[in-house]
Amino acid sequence: MPYWLTSLVLGCVPLLAMIILRIILDLRIAPWLVKRLSCIPVRTWFRDAPPDISGNWEQIWNSTSAGFAEDTERHSSATMYQFGRYCYAEFTAKGTRYCLFGRIRENFLFGEWYPTKQQIGYFGAFKLHILADGKMSGLWLGHSQTTVAVNSDQWKWKRTQ
Repeated sequence: MPYWLTSLVLGCVPLLAMIILRIILDLRIAPWLVKRLSCIPVRTWFRDAPPDISGNWEQIWNSTSAGFAEDTERHSSATMYQFGRYCYAEFTAKGTRYCLFGRIRENFLFGEWYPTKQQIGYFGAFKLHILADGKMSGLWLGHSQTTVAVNSDQWKWKRTQ
C-alpha cells in the first residue's frame, strides 16, 4: 500500500471514531457510555473545555409533595460521571434509584432525570447553574406518577470531594 494511502487511512480513523462516538452519545445508550467512558480525557478531542463536575456530590431537592415531605427523603449522595460535555449521575430517593443525564452548555447543566429500573415512574427535566465554588443550583421539573400535575422546585448540589 502506498505511504500516502496508509497516512490517509490512519488519519481518518480517529475522526471516524469521534463521529461515531458523538452519534452514540445522542442515542439512549449514552448514559451507559458516559458512565463507562468517563475516565478517558476527551477535552482535547472535542476542542472545548467544559467545567469539570465529575466526582462525589451531595444533592437535595425541595418539594411541596406530600410523598417526599421529609428532607431525608430528598437528600442523598451521588457520583457524577463526565465525558466531555455529557454527564451522568445516580442517586436514591425513598428507596428508588434515579439517574440524571445531561449536557453542559456554558455554565449550565441541562437534562433529564428518571428511575433507573422503572419504565413508568416519576421523571422529569432539570437545569442547574454550575457555580465556581463546587456548587450547582437550579430547578427540577417532574411529571407526577399519580396525578396529571407537573411539579417543580429548587435543586441544590454541593461537591463533597
